[in-house]
Amino acid sequence: MLSLSPSFARLVVVAALARFAAAATDYLIVGGGTAGLVLAERLTEDPNVNVLVIEAGGDGLGNVDISDISRVGAAWGTDIDWQFPTEPLTYANNRQLTPSPRGKVLGLVALAFLLHTLR
Repeated sequence: MLSLSPSFARLVVVAALARFAAAATDYLIVGGGTAGLVLAERLTEDPNVNVLVIEAGGDGLGNVDISDISRVGAAWGTDIDWQFPTEPLTYANNRQLTPSPRGKVLGLVALAFLLHTLR
């Protein structure tokens, strides 16, 4: 998957916002995680409503780290994970956990949580 520089990512967002302004779009949802996709689904229950969802990552289709339940956690630390460290943890000797898994793909956070709880 392509990794975007912050300045290029801003251009992509500006392009999406320009599309939003030019199109007959009623709502712009930033982030295609669980909450963003559920919100988009609920809003589009009204056939007269148009929703644009923008996501920094891809769709993850065909990625076995997502689709194969036996590979739980394999996507962590890859290009579909933001790889953010935690803040220093007081009760862990001020250590930072790296990475703290956060999906950069449509709906990955919920899927990762589901797979983790099924283990």
